[in-house]
Amino acid sequence: MEERLLFSVHEVAKILHSSPSYIYKLIDKGYLPSIKLNSTKILKESLIQFLKENEGKDLSKIMK
Repeated sequence: MEERLLFSVHEVAKILHSSPSYIYKLIDKGYLPSIKLNSTKILKESLIQFLKENEGKDLSKIMK
């Protein structure tokens, strides 16, 4: 089976048990890098790096 390199915003939201609007906010605030390829995509490595860099942090307040 082929390993995926890119995820959609909706897929990342599902992986993180969050909403797509929250993922877009993470992208807009610069926490989560993305690339626009017809639609917004997140590299697998970027998602892994985001999780490592923000482990133990409370990012719930960025929605405000």
